[in-house]
Amino acid sequence: MILPENSGNITTVRRLYQVLSTGAGEISGLIAEDLEWWFHGPQNCHHMMKMLTAAGTSDFKFEPRSMDSIDDRIIVEGWEGAEVYWVHVWTLKDG
Repeated sequence: MILPENSGNITTVRRLYQVLSTGAGEISGLIAEDLEWWFHGPQNCHHMMKMLTAAGTSDFKFEPRSMDSIDDRIIVEGWEGAEVYWVHVWTLKDG
């Protein structure tokens, strides 16, 4: 089922990207402690995981271009610069 644009899950994921882009706010309240992370791509493209775990700094900017929700999943697509296209799929439980 496709959820409306203003669903709680989309609001939560939008807030996560706002916090990541501005540094204003806490990430820990937005992601689960037992986050399961799957990554497909080159090793040098682990930007999101580094940001979420504070394992390193990155100049990479995650600026979503689109967000769609299907059931408990939020699909986020974006571009960074002229060369990097990325897709994130988030599964949310209870918002």
